Amino acid sequence: MTLLTPIPQQARLVIEPECNRCGPICAAEDEALAIIQWAGAHTVATGHVVILNGTVDFPEREETVFPSEPSANLFASEPGS
Repeated sequence: MTLLTPIPQQARLVIEPECNRCGPICAAEDEALAIIQWAGAHTVATGHVVILNGTVDFPEREETVFPSEPSANLFASEPGS
């Protein structure tokens, strides 16, 4: 049994860096590696602690939208009742 399964689409790492004294230090939309490098440079230059909050995100997919159709009532009473 495998615990890891392949992900069919490209995932992205979203990181929000925040300095304990200066607040947010760059945009979360930047590349994750650039954010980490920027956070390290900020710590070296100032001695401040930079907190890196992050998550993995999947880009939005276009979903197929079907026109409205009358749906069958799955709980309809049986004929003759």
